[in-house]
Amino acid sequence: MFGQSGYQSLDPAANRSRRKRRLLAASMVLFGLIALGSLWHTAPQVTALLLKPDTCNPYALPGMLAYEPNDPHANRWHPFAGMRDETDPELRSDVKADACAQPAPALAAAFVRASWSAVPPSLPSNESALEPDFASAALGPDGRPWEDVEFARNRTVVFLGDSISRFTTKYFCDMVGERVIELNWQHPWAPAEILKDGSTREEPERDDAHLDPFGWHLLPPADPGSHLAHYCYAPGMDFLLIHLHAYGLDEEDFWKSKPSYIPPYTFEDRVHRLVRPYLNRIRATTGRGASAPELVYVNSGMWDVMRFAHEDIAADKSIASTLGSTRLAWYRRRVRDALTFVVREFPQAAVYWSASHYPIKASNGWFFGDIKPKHRPDIKLLRLAEMHGAAMSAFEDTADASPEDKAALDRVELGRWGLAMTGQEDHQIDDLHPTFLPGGYLWADMALWDLRHEVRRRGL
Repeated sequence: MFGQSGYQSLDPAANRSRRKRRLLAASMVLFGLIALGSLWHTAPQVTALLLKPDTCNPYALPGMLAYEPNDPHANRWHPFAGMRDETDPELRSDVKADACAQPAPALAAAFVRASWSAVPPSLPSNESALEPDFASAALGPDGRPWEDVEFARNRTVVFLGDSISRFTTKYFCDMVGERVIELNWQHPWAPAEILKDGSTREEPERDDAHLDPFGWHLLPPADPGSHLAHYCYAPGMDFLLIHLHAYGLDEEDFWKSKPSYIPPYTFEDRVHRLVRPYLNRIRATTGRGASAPELVYVNSGMWDVMRFAHEDIAADKSIASTLGSTRLAWYRRRVRDALTFVVREFPQAAVYWSASHYPIKASNGWFFGDIKPKHRPDIKLLRLAEMHGAAMSAFEDTADASPEDKAALDRVELGRWGLAMTGQEDHQIDDLHPTFLPGGYLWADMALWDLRHEVRRRGL
């Protein structure tokens, strides 16, 4: 289990073909153009249509996200190529769709089942996101044999993002039937040198009333809504998911005045001074493998686009216009900075840029608490589309990168969850955050798909 790692060394070299790069770059250009018009909701499908995936990846195929509020396991991605038009008079029963066009595999359900079979969930059934009966069925919830999820055992996944990815982390824990744990200043994994409000970290008194899944005594109780890091641990699979909240890619302390701000500030400092020490402490205190994490997601967009809006409002400028070349060039550079930094900080890990998903009708009043509600701006689709294109260009268009950065960026893959969620803004718990269905369930399925792909590709 946790103290008995059987990791092999990971190969840090993962070169991609230039043909794939050109196709992917072209697809993102088309995505941006479509996003500016009324066909934005089709963007994930058009993007995927131009891709010729290296492996049989249903999420890289054009398709639709099924939504079923009464059956969590039905909220999965369905490629169009696997659908049959029963009204077609010329439909041939002897022609079958490609195997890649089958609905995405039910990995999340199989993962939860495997975890529960080894260690019962700690949450009572009425607090779990899934009913326990599904796990005893002979077949998976998709009617197919249960997926083998041994690839996820004793693995670590890190997400460097914002409160949206913090919610998907929480939903993952809800599915497994465990509590999400805050890595507060009193947690034994917290770096001792980190400062909070000018004071050094103090060792807390121990309180047997507060234990995390590893048996650590925590005081005070964890706050799942803070801007500290959080983690979810599935004991039955010895699987660890760590989430670090970041304040965008800003370099000028724009958000430090927020009451909820928790140091350090820059993206790079938060990764180096928090995530790296967390992982070092985890290895030192639990014996977890030196190759952890196997997979790292990177995302930044929400805090960045909101900073631009703040600046424009203060200057009495329109927030509906293009961000302009200066801002987009800065954002592209900072995305590249973040990705190359993460690749070098975790040379053994697979690194994915996670495409952003933000509801286009939201007001996001939390970011504009000093502005009267009727004047709080919506997120502008134009700006989100521009930033998505700039982010893709940061690691796809590398002609202007140094040889060292080019080698690092060549290892970056695209996480497609945000693309698959486009148009799902009706399924939100508030202005910004997705509900468990379909977004939280889909994220679990897609993250496990990415992890399986990397484990198989690297022969772990």
